[in-house]
Amino acid sequence: MSGRRLVAMTTLLALWATPSFAQQPAILSEAPLTGKAVEFHAVMHPDTVYVGQQANYQVGVFLGDEVRARLRRNPEFVPPEMAGVLGYDLPVTHVVVSAARGGPYEAHVFERAVFPLSAGTHEIPAARLSYSLPLSRSFFSREESFLLRTVPVRLVALAIPSAGRPADYDGAVGSDLEIVLVVDHDAAPRVGDPLLVTARVSGTGNVNLFPRPRLHVSWANAVAGGERVTLDTTRRAIGGVKEFDWILTPLRSGTQSIPVISYSYFEPGRATYLAARTLPETVQVAVGTLAALDSTPGLTEPPLSVRERWRGAVPRPPAQAPVYWLAIALLPLPSVVMRVRRRRPRVRTLPSAILELASLDPFGSVGQSGAPAELRSARGLRALFLRSVAERLSIPSLPGGDERGFVRALRLEGVSLPVALDAAELLTELDRVAYGDDVDRSPDAMGQLTVWAQAVARSIDLEARRRSGGHASRNPRSLGYIALLVATLGLAVAGASSASASASLAAQASPTPTQAVRSLFAEGVLLYHAGNFPAAHDAFAAAAAREPRSADAWANVGTAAWAEGDSAAAAVGWQRALRLEPSARDVRERLHLLPGEQLAGAAAVPPVSQSFLQWVALLAWATASALALWSVVSGGPLVTAAVGVFLVIAALGGGGAALAAERLAARDLVVVAQGAVLRDQPAIALTPRRPLAAGEVALVRARAGIWTRIQVGSEVGWVERAHLHELRAD
Repeated sequence: MSGRRLVAMTTLLALWATPSFAQQPAILSEAPLTGKAVEFHAVMHPDTVYVGQQANYQVGVFLGDEVRARLRRNPEFVPPEMAGVLGYDLPVTHVVVSAARGGPYEAHVFERAVFPLSAGTHEIPAARLSYSLPLSRSFFSREESFLLRTVPVRLVALAIPSAGRPADYDGAVGSDLEIVLVVDHDAAPRVGDPLLVTARVSGTGNVNLFPRPRLHVSWANAVAGGERVTLDTTRRAIGGVKEFDWILTPLRSGTQSIPVISYSYFEPGRATYLAARTLPETVQVAVGTLAALDSTPGLTEPPLSVRERWRGAVPRPPAQAPVYWLAIALLPLPSVVMRVRRRRPRVRTLPSAILELASLDPFGSVGQSGAPAELRSARGLRALFLRSVAERLSIPSLPGGDERGFVRALRLEGVSLPVALDAAELLTELDRVAYGDDVDRSPDAMGQLTVWAQAVARSIDLEARRRSGGHASRNPRSLGYIALLVATLGLAVAGASSASASASLAAQASPTPTQAVRSLFAEGVLLYHAGNFPAAHDAFAAAAAREPRSADAWANVGTAAWAEGDSAAAAVGWQRALRLEPSARDVRERLHLLPGEQLAGAAAVPPVSQSFLQWVALLAWATASALALWSVVSGGPLVTAAVGVFLVIAALGGGGAALAAERLAARDLVVVAQGAVLRDQPAIALTPRRPLAAGEVALVRARAGIWTRIQVGSEVGWVERAHLHELRAD
């Protein structure tokens, strides 16, 4: 017994002291030794690998004989923090380096197997080594501390190639992988009783990252069970075994077969894809004492109704027609042109009553003033004053004999009350001098009246509202501007309305006639009513592919997929139909049947179409342009305020249409397919956060190779791109 114990202890010590590595660490030959008392170096071997392939990070401590003899305690080694990789520590190697390498040295090599999780360059920081040496040989001598650092190293991770990738590849990376299926034959399963099935995947590689194989069994319900990992770190190349359990619940009795499981993986050494396969297994299922449960209770219910009438493509938004933007540019043009013309100073080429009144010399002779003799009389001055005021206000005649009417006419044109009363008083005085008896008509009196008339005319000229032109109803040029405004608006409405008609004509002229799409749609309706849901789904999908703007085709794609049991395809069809027809109540109600937030968060669809908002914006812009033209003609604070209100409505309509277009485009939305798992890092078989339900809508945050970072509700993680369907139709 003692001999056996001694042999066992010797074997144990040998395995602990010397790891069973076939080769010496690469750092022993690659470290640049210079003959110093202590050498501290790090290497990455190899420095370029594929994502998921192993690389060895090696740190070597080389101690000379003199330093080793003076050390009172072991040096302290601090490994670096490694981001973006998974690491496993390997046993420490202790060897002696000969004098040919600059020694002799006592070498201690610390190794860590690292597996990059994403493509790119990974920077490995410097490792640290601290040690202390006594200043003398005395036991009580003080010590001097030293700190050494390695040079940072880099690891380049290449993306797994997409060329030649199998359709069932789930991300396994390794060498010489084997898969074995183990069935618990001693359980004697019956219908309704659980049966344990285990798949064992073994080989070289990061076993923790091996994904679960795909098991498809038609005669039983398969539920994924636990996973177990046995890691072997006694070799420099990490390997081991990973076991995957399934619980099968048979639905039918008799001899049943478990098909061959094909496990595709990437062989980094040969840079190619290989596949490991299991042997077929048979299971004898006995008749159960209980009736088998229906695994698809939803199919026993009446199927959802489909849309039976083909309405063609949904018209494109009016803003996609060039005439829409042409109308936006032309509608405010009449008011702008009219305002510019009103602000332009008018050059008077002919003498006018205003100029004649201003040119009179109140106290000069007829020859000096240059005015006719009749203008120096009271009646002539009165007539000239009335004509100058009428000319300034663009009014054919003024009520000269009615003082209150005269004042009212001046006030309506913007003249202040004091000036209007002064003008009425002047007109009364001119009437008295012109037609009264015993009045002073001397040159001095007439000069005073002339000065008074000129002063009142200047005040009216400064305060009157309209300096030129007349009423809009009497100005042919204003009527022309209004006619141009109405014609422009009519052109915009007619042109934007005909955009859909032009698109329809173009579609009829294209190689895909509308009649063929209509026939596919009708065929799908007949197949759906006959209960052939897969064929109906294919027909509706073909119709939607030929006419992507058909809300009816996409709605029926989702309904047929739902009847077929494909929640992901149902989500894609219904979501696209709702984005073409946001007010469709039937589609909104059916989206509530799917898991996740179908109509909330990033997937929310406003119940108003983009076209409606663009029409609102155009009509509000046209109304604002018409009111702006009227404000130029007539003015008034109420009209100006109304222009501002309609401009705000136009801005809200245009902004709402832009936001609706971004929402309806769904450029960053995806639908989760069957078997997707949310992970913390872009690496297969990392500990999954949670499985995703087929049909959930997710928001894309980032893309990296075959991985996509998505947000589902409040959770963010990585999913393989193969398990996602783009929601946008283009």
